[in-house]
Amino acid sequence: MAIVLCAVVLAVVEEFVFRGVIFGACSKVNVRAGIMISSLFFFGLLFAVVRMATDNIGKKLKDELAGKDVALLLYARRYNV
Repeated sequence: MAIVLCAVVLAVVEEFVFRGVIFGACSKVNVRAGIMISSLFFFGLLFAVVRMATDNIGKKLKDELAGKDVALLLYARRYNV
């Protein structure tokens, strides 16, 4: 339930910030510019979040695999495998 609530809140905040604040401010000058600027801001945020998530997953996977390698090495030394 908490995950669903978090997703809904994030979606509402994202819509408010990118469609309401950024697009609203930029579209007063030029609608096309407002669309492009709010889209670029959204892309930048999304790219940063995805990169952060994949970097963390890659690091955790690398650490996990390195830990298993060490455990296998210690097992092989202990039992002369």
